[in-house]
This record gives sequence, structure tokens and C-alpha cells, in this order.
Amino acid sequence: MHQIKNSQYIVSKDRKDFIKDLKLVYKTSSKEQSEFKLSNMEAKWVKKYHTVIKSWKDKWENLSNYSKYPDQIRRIVYTTNIIEFVHRQFRKPTKTKGAFPSQDNLIKLLWLGIQKLFKKWTMPILNWSLTLSKLSILLVKGLIDMWELVK
Repeated sequence: MHQIKNSQYIVSKDRKDFIKDLKLVYKTSSKEQSEFKLSNMEAKWVKKYHTVIKSWKDKWENLSNYSKYPDQIRRIVYTTNIIEFVHRQFRKPTKTKGAFPSQDNLIKLLWLGIQKLFKKWTMPILNWSLTLSKLSILLVKGLIDMWELVK
């Protein structure tokens, strides 16, 4: 998400077409398709917006990891808003404390913060059961791959 926002520093007359091409890069269903769309985008825009295209090319290895997930998971990990929200909720009770007598005290305080979060969290995640099953499959696949490396 941050890379996309940083890519919007485009002259207003080109912005609509540029963003349209950019969406083709990050909304495809595979890494290969994304790379193909990125090369098309590069050919079209590199002369005008070299810095933006270079930024995408330089960060492509990390950015392309996004394309290996199914669409349901992509919708959840598209932004870091959820993580940032949780961190804000954790900072509220801990920022006024200088130190904690023990690690258990800190864990209890954070647990209470999570309980407050559950009360605030009212928006359900669309198709959560399907998304959870896809995440489980990816986790098991990753564990199997790790096991194969260890053997």
C-alpha cells in the first residue's frame, strides 16, 4: 500500500492512466503476470517517471511476494492499518509506565488492551472462514517446505 501511495506523485494529466496501469501490476493473480505488466508499464512510463518505475523495480523482490497469495488474503494484507491500530491500542496503556515489575505484568496489561480491542472491532472480515482455510493451507505448505529443507 505504501509503495502504491508513493507512486502517485505523477503529473495530474497522467495520473489516471498511470494508476490504471499500476493496478494491472498489483491486481494480477500471479507473480509472472505481475512482472509482465510491470515491464509493460516500465516501457510506457520510464521516460517520464523514471524514479517511480525504478522504485518499483528496486523493491520488486519484496513487493512480488504479495502476488503469491490468493485474493481473499490479499484484501486483508493490502494495508497495515489493522496492525497499526493494534499497536496504537498497545501504546496507550504502556506509554505512561516507566517500567514493569515483571514480564507477566506487561502481558496482563496488553491482554486487557486486546479485550478492549474486541469491543471496538465491529467490522467483520468478508469471507473470513474461506480466508482462514486458505491461510491454514499456506501455513501447512510452508511447514512442509521447511521440513524438506531440514531433512
